[in-house]
Amino acid sequence: AVGGLNRKIDLSVVPGVIFTNPGVGTVGLTEEQANDKGIDVKTSILDLDNVPRALVNHDATGLIKLVINAQNQQIIGVHIVAENAGEVIYAGTLAVKFGLTVEDLTDTMAPYLTMAEGLKLAALGYNKEIKKQAKMLNNLKVDAIIASDGGVMEILKQYAPDVDIHVSTQANI
Repeated sequence: AVGGLNRKIDLSVVPGVIFTNPGVGTVGLTEEQANDKGIDVKTSILDLDNVPRALVNHDATGLIKLVINAQNQQIIGVHIVAENAGEVIYAGTLAVKFGLTVEDLTDTMAPYLTMAEGLKLAALGYNKEIKKQAKMLNNLKVDAIIASDGGVMEILKQYAPDVDIHVSTQANI
């Protein structure tokens, strides 16, 4: 119970954020988790070279990945590797929590010149070829401060297997 209320909290849509450079934001199922549950999925991967805000920031390193239920086009996972991924993943959390579809995202106005616009652009890329879609993150250097049990490494290896990772287990805060 929360605050004296007798209701349960849905922990299946708790976003995860890793404060690295670039950052990682994740919510919902990965492609592998969905397949393990017997869900037929399609993905839409948008390289940040296609996100205007990333270009303006001169930091187009990363991607946005939507995991989509192929039967009903519901977004069941959102995974972001980008500067300030933690700022964008909340919108992805709402999409997963409320069962939004690809069409819901494409039919909704996104604020121009924001990283959150990348979610709409990734949805627009569903079933379409987008320039440099699924580009590998080559020659990327990640400086991470690990404040958890090491789950950061697993996520980084899954989404950016070719990343040069440098880890510090202590921080001077």
